[in-house]
Amino acid sequence: MKRCEPFNSMKAIAFSALALCLAATALSAESPQSASPQRLAGIVSLADRPCVVLEAAGRRRSLAKLLILSEGQRDEGVQVVKIAPDKGSVELVWEGAGSTTVRLNNATNLPVPGIVLEDVGLNAVLQLFGPFTNRSLLRWPYLPASSFSLRASAKDRAGAAQVLAQALVAEELSIIPDGEKFLMIVPKSEAATVKPHAPPTKASPGGGTKTQATSPGPGPTEQELIPPGMIDFRSADLSQVVAIYSVLLGRTLDPGGPPNVNGTISFHTQNRLTKEEAVYALETLLEWSGVKLVPVGEDKLKAVRAWEN
Repeated sequence: MKRCEPFNSMKAIAFSALALCLAATALSAESPQSASPQRLAGIVSLADRPCVVLEAAGRRRSLAKLLILSEGQRDEGVQVVKIAPDKGSVELVWEGAGSTTVRLNNATNLPVPGIVLEDVGLNAVLQLFGPFTNRSLLRWPYLPASSFSLRASAKDRAGAAQVLAQALVAEELSIIPDGEKFLMIVPKSEAATVKPHAPPTKASPGGGTKTQATSPGPGPTEQELIPPGMIDFRSADLSQVVAIYSVLLGRTLDPGGPPNVNGTISFHTQNRLTKEEAVYALETLLEWSGVKLVPVGEDKLKAVRAWEN
C-alpha cells in the first residue's frame, strides 16, 4: 500500500489530509507484515509501461494480497527489477531473500502488447480497471467471487479497459457511468435499482473545472482537491467508513453510534476529487450497504438504516 504524505495544496481543507490518509490506510482488512508474492498472476504489457500482478495468498481468496507494480517499483518488501512480457517472466528482489524469477504457468503464445491474467479474483481485475479507465470505482458491496483468466491483445490503456470491461460483463456485472469521475460496478440484477447522480462538473472561467455542491455540510473551494490514492479502503468495516465520512463533512457522530449493520467497503480514489465528490462516493457506498447518515443540529450526524429515512 502506498505511503501518503502531506502536501501544501491541501491546507485549505477543513480536515487533515495526512490524518485521512493514515486512517484510510489503517482500514485494510488484512495487511501481513511480510507479504512475499507467492505467484505471478498476470502481466500487462501495454505500449507505455508494462506492469505485473503479484499475488500473496490470504486467509481467504477474496482477501489475497495483490501487488500491481511496474519495473523499478517497490511495495511490501518486493521490488520488480525486470519484466519480460514475451517470456512470461519477472525478475524480483525480495527483502531478505535476494533476487528470484517468477513465471506464468503458461508462457506460450503470449500477446505482446496485451494483457494476460491467470486465475485472478475480481479484486485484481478492478484494481487494473480503475487506472485503465481513469475512473474511481463505486463497487456494489456484494459482488460475486469470480475468477478470471484472460489473454488478449491491447496496445494502450483504452484497449486494456475494453478487454476487462468485456470480462466483467461476461460475469453478469454492469458498468454504469456516473458523472465524469466514477463508474458503478454492480450485479446486472441490481442495475435498475442504482441511481447515478454524481456532482456535475462544469468549465470554470480559468479553463479548468469545478464541481457543484450537492451534499450537506460546508462546501469546498476549487482548491480543496483530494489527490488520487488519498482514500484507499480495502474491505474496510462500515463503522470506519462512517467515521471518515463524518470527518469529510466536518461533523461529529451522534453518541448513539452507527446501526448494527455488517459489511465492508472497498474504494480507491483513482482521480482527483473535490470534497463533495468524495462525500458523494462514500455516501453512495454506505447507502448500498444499508447505512444512511442524516444531519442532527448544526454539527452532528446520526447513522440510521437506509430504509428508515
